[in-house]
Amino acid sequence: MLFKPVIDTVHRPLCGPTAAAILTGVPASRIEKMIRRIRHGFRDTRGRKIAVRGTYQHEIIRVLKRLGCRVAPFKFTECTAAKFADDVKHAGTFFIRTRGHFLTCCGGIIADSWRPDGVAAGDYPRARSRVTNA
Repeated sequence: MLFKPVIDTVHRPLCGPTAAAILTGVPASRIEKMIRRIRHGFRDTRGRKIAVRGTYQHEIIRVLKRLGCRVAPFKFTECTAAKFADDVKHAGTFFIRTRGHFLTCCGGIIADSWRPDGVAAGDYPRARSRVTNA
């Protein structure tokens, strides 16, 4: 099941925190705070919050585990995002990594930071991007 993400930050969060918000239903600000805690840095030298400009896969996986999600690697042959979403539409909800981008899919619907409400796999604008991890 995919949730409508709660974007309660001043800026538009990037794909990692948005994908975690879509999977869990937790606000994006809380996910960014958890990522900052993993990185051991909350503020810069002027006392401002450090922006989460990019995330690594292991950071998002740690956040998902802390929020109670069951995370297990999924073995597959490398394919496009649309084909992967169509192949696993009966298997549950997935956190997908393509080259430089994070997505979520459930029931043949793909959601990410550009389309947080979700779109059918065939209509996804980056449907031809290759899935590296799921």
